[in-house]
Amino acid sequence: MKNILWVQTKTETGSDAILRNGEIGNQADYDKMRQIKKTTSWEQLTPEPYNVKKCEDMFFIQGYLEDVDYLSSRLPFEFLCYCTSFHELFEDLKKALETLNYRLNENDVNRTIGRLKNSNVSINGTCLKIDLLVAYLEKLISICKKLAEFCKKHPIVSLIVAALFAVVVKKILQGDN
Repeated sequence: MKNILWVQTKTETGSDAILRNGEIGNQADYDKMRQIKKTTSWEQLTPEPYNVKKCEDMFFIQGYLEDVDYLSSRLPFEFLCYCTSFHELFEDLKKALETLNYRLNENDVNRTIGRLKNSNVSINGTCLKIDLLVAYLEKLISICKKLAEFCKKHPIVSLIVAALFAVVVKKILQGDN
């Protein structure tokens, strides 16, 4: 499965529209999407205009279409998509909606993409915070290796460094800054 789309019905008595990979889906597909949504630990990317969440290579998006129902209320939708970027997410969503002759609000799409670009998500969907953390850890490892080499040559200094390290670790574990 690449994606599942659910859109509320336009009519009072009609059934909701469900697409699975661009083909007409059924209640089981919708139930599968809801189960994935409930059991996955999502990273919230944007709350509005479209609510976008991410987990690894999965995106979940909720919002309202430009199309309205029989009460003139905008139609809600949910879309689960396995993809590598939010650009691919919106391309796949637009294709699925075109199949049903529905449309997104382009201003809302542009605002959401703008917010995603300014968030911690890069173009390929990787979290920049993780990249920064890895860089810091690599630098810390480099410093620790140099310190270990120095301490091998100076045993007295190694005792002082070990004592300082023990104090720092104790403070970290206690939550002191």
